[in-house]
Amino acid sequence: MPDVVSSNLKDALETLKKAGFSSIDTMTDNDGYIWDNSDWEVVSQSVQAGEKENE
Repeated sequence: MPDVVSSNLKDALETLKKAGFSSIDTMTDNDGYIWDNSDWEVVSQSVQAGEKENE
């Protein structure tokens, strides 16, 4: 898993897609909808950087 914490959300999504991930969930702290990916920063990720994702 790439480290995308502190990245702009738009850039983080591109990084994850290039790494082969196709199902990526995004959410706000209060489960709100994200309208514009460029306005957000990644503050956490469920799979830590360097770990393998179980598919």
